[in-house]
Amino acid sequence: MCCGYQGKTCSPTSDVYCYNIQQNSWKRLYDSSGHPDAPLGRSGCGGCFDGGFLIYIFGGMADDRLNDLWRFNLRTNSYERVKDSEDMRPNVRSGHSMNFFDGKLYVFGGIHEVTWELDDLHIFDIKVQKLVEVGRQLDHTGSRFGAEERVRCGEGARHHCA
Repeated sequence: MCCGYQGKTCSPTSDVYCYNIQQNSWKRLYDSSGHPDAPLGRSGCGGCFDGGFLIYIFGGMADDRLNDLWRFNLRTNSYERVKDSEDMRPNVRSGHSMNFFDGKLYVFGGIHEVTWELDDLHIFDIKVQKLVEVGRQLDHTGSRFGAEERVRCGEGARHHCA
């Protein structure tokens, strides 16, 4: 689990936790409070696992909505900002969905501002560090906000929760 709000203080965080089903226990992999280079604490960000050892997060909400891209390395338990072209980034957003497939990140929908829901699709190619907006669906039943995805983690992720 990446990001969200922290316990009783309800302060946004970029901490990373792992839940071990067999032991019914949580383990903190990363404490953002001790790292000035950590991403801003946030909620409503998109997140996905690459099937190996990287977790990607995009956007979300801190004091304002964000459009930055980060990856968390499960081998080193550290964040790294993904280099991208600022003028190519999607609009700031929260509540969007994000998935990983075949070396690419897919970001869809979300909310830009109150009553401004998004229905765009962006694809970020990890290898060439290039973002492409696929486009907007013009004839549809409505924008999507708060869509959720479930990611089944492979052995790489399970190893880090033991």
